[in-house]
Amino acid sequence: MSTGPSDTPRSGGAPNSATTIELLKRLQSADAESAWIAFDARYRPIALAVARRLGLGHLDAEDASQQAMLEFFNEWRSDGYRPERARLRTWLVSIVRHRAIDILRKRDRERGIGGDTQIAEHVSPDELDRAWEEACRKAILAEAMGRLRDDTRTEPRTLEAFERFALQGVPVESVANDLDIEVAEIYRIKSRLIRRLREIVDDVERTWTETAARMREA
Repeated sequence: MSTGPSDTPRSGGAPNSATTIELLKRLQSADAESAWIAFDARYRPIALAVARRLGLGHLDAEDASQQAMLEFFNEWRSDGYRPERARLRTWLVSIVRHRAIDILRKRDRERGIGGDTQIAEHVSPDELDRAWEEACRKAILAEAMGRLRDDTRTEPRTLEAFERFALQGVPVESVANDLDIEVAEIYRIKSRLIRRLREIVDDVERTWTETAARMREA
């Protein structure tokens, strides 16, 4: 099978502010390598979550998600994917499902017993949509928190108080004692940074937004 710009697409690194539409457009250009790295970093963890929901263990899910991302890349570059026919989510989920079932069928044949493939085949589209949405929410929040941490106006101790109290649910008194911050100040920190985090989440969500009409324009 042919691959994307790299046989082992990289992920991670600094948050990417390019929209999904921009990344898809760049996949057709001379800048495909950097666009692929960013696109893979954004969507492969979500493909992985869908593969896990289909019953694959972590290593098999990693394999299925990588295969799915490369297959999508090849189809996009060859105009095999038509955004007017299906959303990006629908297309990627379909590819992940097929690759996951292929892996499960091979495993069933090797063991001489069935069962796993049938279970995966009966996972409903709604369940996979929920897996996709949950993974997206986690990824968007993680990216937003990364941007918030990179904000030089926010001190590390302030961020730690916010994360422990507002996001992790640690009792405010414990956070206050551990970080030597007044309880009232922690509530003020929560109020201020929640507002800022919501703004960043909205911005991140806009970079992830994809519609058939906008992709056709790209």
